[in-house]
Amino acid sequence: MSYLQAETITFQYGDVPVLKGESLQAERGEWVCLSGPSGAGKTTMLKIIAGLLKPHSGRILLDGRDITEKQPSERGMAMVFQNAALFPHTRVKHNIGYGLHRLGYTAEEIEHMTAETAKLLRIEEQLDKYPGALSGGQLQRAGIARAIVRKPEILLLDEPFSSLDKPLRAQLIGELDAIRRQNGMTLIYVTHDVDEIRDYADRIAELNPVSAELV
Repeated sequence: MSYLQAETITFQYGDVPVLKGESLQAERGEWVCLSGPSGAGKTTMLKIIAGLLKPHSGRILLDGRDITEKQPSERGMAMVFQNAALFPHTRVKHNIGYGLHRLGYTAEEIEHMTAETAKLLRIEEQLDKYPGALSGGQLQRAGIARAIVRKPEILLLDEPFSSLDKPLRAQLIGELDAIRRQNGMTLIYVTHDVDEIRDYADRIAELNPVSAELV
């Protein structure tokens, strides 16, 4: 049994079916690329795995446990969208550490975790700035930092670098792979450009109107 399994997932928006029984698997520490045409349901699949949407049928298993009814905060996952979606009037360090106090961390622990994660993403000099002062690449680094500061077991990424130029995308993809290996995270990465991560992804799953098939 795979570490993460999305089994025969169906979902529709109103009367429009998006997922029609697709399945997806990932092993612990694996990088799985999820590709497919627009409208195939790639983002929807990520949101269902994260717990942001509930499937109409099917189930999500994590390490053999059925987590289909679990809240997002109970899944040990984090998700990064195309837009980093940082709070514009909040300093970068507070964006990264947002919500940690609700999990019981002290101010000192949050400061340490934030600084450590910022260093990992090479934005330690940007912590006291506001998002509007950051470049596109720095914004995405900050968004990833906010996602991984709690050291999630699974990181879900929905075309996180699509707005950046190709050399910067390549650089960030390489850094993301290094972070994955260092932390042992499982990555599920949605992209339209499979070639740019072919050297990093362990498997490529193509989502289409019939099934999510590993190729």
